[in-house]
Amino acid sequence: MALNFIRRTKRAAAQKTAVPVATQTAAVRESGRVLDFVYIYEAAPMERIQLIKNGVRADGLVDLATSMHTTKDQLFRRLGLPRATVDRKARNKQNLSQEQSERVIGLMKLVGQVKTMVEQSGEPEGFDAAQWVGQWLEKPNGALGGIPPAELMDTGEGQEVVSRLLARMQSGAYA
Repeated sequence: MALNFIRRTKRAAAQKTAVPVATQTAAVRESGRVLDFVYIYEAAPMERIQLIKNGVRADGLVDLATSMHTTKDQLFRRLGLPRATVDRKARNKQNLSQEQSERVIGLMKLVGQVKTMVEQSGEPEGFDAAQWVGQWLEKPNGALGGIPPAELMDTGEGQEVVSRLLARMQSGAYA
């Protein structure tokens, strides 16, 4: 299934908040059917809030897991999402709750952050940010007291800690 859940969510957000069409980009690249993580990362906070309030399509999580080269179950564990609930909502083409959507959008924002960092470095050729984040999250990290960043993905505060860690890595202040 294409990642149309983001496109529909953005469309609904635009209708509710009257976000100018010029500021919206396609959340799905038709040719590659790849999530536009950079859109989520660079979106204004009010846009992200509206996406979260509208809810992320549950059936799109399979595509997110695939893009991160992980399993659906592993993604659900990372984000603290109940499998039965998400599976039921996916079958019924429903959106996740606001709280669940916030965790998903937060993870997508982290992937967008990494993709942007690599693009700014000037050497993005062949780099798959979603795959890299998927693998990096699982590795114990000394800057986090030896725990894998994945253990922090189920809260917004934890995602902020990981985001700041990534920024420190980019600046060379990683410790």
